[in-house]
Parts: sequence; structure tokens; C-alpha cells
Amino acid sequence: MNVREVSVRVLYPTEHNFKAFGRLIKLPSASPSVSASGVLDYWDQVANLELDGGQAELGFLVTKRRPFEFNTMERHVKSDEAFIPLEGKACIFALAPASARSSPQQLPDPSQVTAFILDGSFGANLNAGVWHWAPFPLSDSISFVLALRRGTVEEDIDLRDFTKELGVTFKLAL
Repeated sequence: MNVREVSVRVLYPTEHNFKAFGRLIKLPSASPSVSASGVLDYWDQVANLELDGGQAELGFLVTKRRPFEFNTMERHVKSDEAFIPLEGKACIFALAPASARSSPQQLPDPSQVTAFILDGSFGANLNAGVWHWAPFPLSDSISFVLALRRGTVEEDIDLRDFTKELGVTFKLAL
């Protein structure tokens, strides 16, 4: 058998030339689905994943440098949520253990809130129900792809103000 060499062009991907293969995951040009001034911008359904027996989506999150203080946390009781950094930048991620998913009013014990330094070389998959807030970048901003259940933005955000509900605010101790 004669073996022939086939030259393969190497292209920089664009929306047009990549369309036959899938969809690029990048910062959208549209307005964010969710925005918190000076904290974060989030675009949901940047890509929808077709899974046998379920549906998932990828979102794009940009968090901004801000004081290392917060009083708000959120959870998603129907879905895990994966945070996948895109730029190799470090951030601090504040988390609290999941409250009972069957008890929507139950908040975590404030003394159980823990912060982790993520160096940008790996992502984090949060279990359903884990309390979290937008990661605090150690640079001007940091971008993530988020993977979660389709429809989370519309039907599965339990967002709480811990100052109003528990009389506490949090400050990261570096």
C-alpha cells in the first residue's frame, strides 16, 4: 500500500470556520444575563451540551477585582456547578458547605465559610447546594467557563444576603 501525505491547514478559529465542528466558548458580545456592578458579569447558555438523558449548559463568567469582603452567597440545589479558569490567573473562592437541599430556608453556619486560593491551573466542581460567591481575582479580572444544569439562571439561584438574614458580613483574612 502506498502511503500519501496529506497537508492539513492550521487555522485560527472563527465563528464561521469552526461552525461545522461545534461552537467557540469565548466572551460574548451581547449584554450579560446577570451583572453585579463592580463584582461580576455572567452570560448563560454560551453553549448548550446535549447529553443522553439530560441537558447542561456552559456559561461565561468574568469576576472583577474588588475588596476582599462580601455579605452575599448563593447556591444551586438542582445542579453541580463547575468553574473552569481560562487565563491561568489566581483567585480566592469563598465557599460554605451545602445546607439541606430539602430545606430551602436553611442557611449555612457562618463559621463554616472557608476560602481557597485557586492558582488558575485547575478548575473546581461544586456539589449541588454548596454556598459560594463570585471568586475574588488577584489580578484585575478573571474569566471562567461555568458548566451547570440548563435553566439554572432562570429557576435555581438561591441568593441570600447574610447581613440581612444572619447579621454577619465576611472579610477574607490574607
